[in-house]
Amino acid sequence: MKILLLSTSGTIAYQNLCPATDFMKQVLLQFIAAYKDNNPNSDVEFSLEIMDHISGNDLAISKWKELHDKIKAISKPEYDGVIVTLEVSTLTHIAPLFSFLLNQSDVPIFFISDCQIEDVMFNKQLSFITAVDFIVRIGTAGVFSSVGTEIYLGTRLWMMTYGWMIGGEFERNPDKNNPTVEDVEKKSPIIVDFPDGEKSLGNFIYLTSHVGLNYSHINIEAQDNDPPVVFHELYLSGGACTDPENEEFSILVFAKRCMAQGVEVYAAPYNPLQPHSSAKDMADVGIKLINSISSVAAYTKLLIAYGAFSDAEKRMKFIESNIAYEQWCPMKSN
Repeated sequence: MKILLLSTSGTIAYQNLCPATDFMKQVLLQFIAAYKDNNPNSDVEFSLEIMDHISGNDLAISKWKELHDKIKAISKPEYDGVIVTLEVSTLTHIAPLFSFLLNQSDVPIFFISDCQIEDVMFNKQLSFITAVDFIVRIGTAGVFSSVGTEIYLGTRLWMMTYGWMIGGEFERNPDKNNPTVEDVEKKSPIIVDFPDGEKSLGNFIYLTSHVGLNYSHINIEAQDNDPPVVFHELYLSGGACTDPENEEFSILVFAKRCMAQGVEVYAAPYNPLQPHSSAKDMADVGIKLINSISSVAAYTKLLIAYGAFSDAEKRMKFIESNIAYEQWCPMKSN
């Protein structure tokens, strides 16, 4: 059994006096020592690689594509699993991104935090032990994240716990909207790769529902004949302001202005089983409500869709399909 440990270098490393590479190597060695203390008879072999030029502060596509390509090239029998350490803030965005892009992997891939928070929930060594135990004992191929003893699907981080490693044994969350281990093993027929180029992830405007959001101040004019795409994060209930008496604060008035200029508007989260009263009004004016998905996963999916597909029909099929069990309710087959 062999596991590859990949470490990116974030702000935590830069806060230390020693070089980032040395510091991150120390962190990984501490992880390994903690696992071996907990599993003295384990024969797991660990390989270490530090990618200290990649930081959570980086927005450049090229650096994350380098990490993506490195992981994508890994398969059995070379390695039985991969664990990547990231900053906790970066984890929230990278886990769903790589879940969509690496959904064909034949090994389990874990993204965990290297944060220094002393809280038990964010115990970095426990998160590492959980990831290793899952790879060794279960070995389900897919993209995951572990936080303490909790395991999440990469597309559902912080939304729904997939299961727990308790005493070295995996206990799956029995929720009806949680896929089985066998389900996760199934691969989506839709395959996408990391889009090439620095500007290939689309021209997006990201809005979030908040008191005082005045839509009249938002410029949606096309740049270089490239109209933007609007993604609107809704309240957790899937609602937004549709007040007809205050047009500058109404998402409906804003959406109509967008449609008139050829600007598409998407919105999430949206639960069709418990729709907010404003959902029908939003759909009626042409807002595309993305079904049963977190706002982070939805936005990530849109970035990939507009970067990978020029054909509108193929793009929409990707957006509506359940690629990596990002849709939690109702469950749909991949």
